[in-house]
Amino acid sequence: MPSATVLSVIALVISIAGLGLSLYLAWRDRSRILAKCSARLHERTGEFSSILVSVTNAGRRPITLRYLSGVYDSGTHAGLRLSESGVNLQEGGYYEIEFGKFDGIMVNGDAMSELVDIFLADSASRKHRIKDSRQNINLVRKSKHPFGVRTHG
Repeated sequence: MPSATVLSVIALVISIAGLGLSLYLAWRDRSRILAKCSARLHERTGEFSSILVSVTNAGRRPITLRYLSGVYDSGTHAGLRLSESGVNLQEGGYYEIEFGKFDGIMVNGDAMSELVDIFLADSASRKHRIKDSRQNINLVRKSKHPFGVRTHG
């Protein structure tokens, strides 16, 4: 018969393994947003004219996205409500939003502050970063796409 010390070490190893498995499953069983954006070239002008934001729920729980929020060079924040009740993404759900160079989100307020960065806000007030947003906003902002030419579909 094994000694009491050996039995207690075996019990400790089994309980630590159980705790590790429980933590892993709890970490995996959550909503997780994968968001990226890309600057889109206009087919006629050859200039960057719009930004396409693509969002996927790579987690296991549903999530409701409420706002596409912007950070401006003056330090202010503003948001664009995605819909009245938000956009509900189930596991594996996908959502896209596109805005152009001359759309309202690109500037903020009377000071005409320019957009610097964007992020998504969900119903639990968590902010989700959007991959490559700063670089793509900069590309669209510096493009020479003419005013009055349609920017996106």
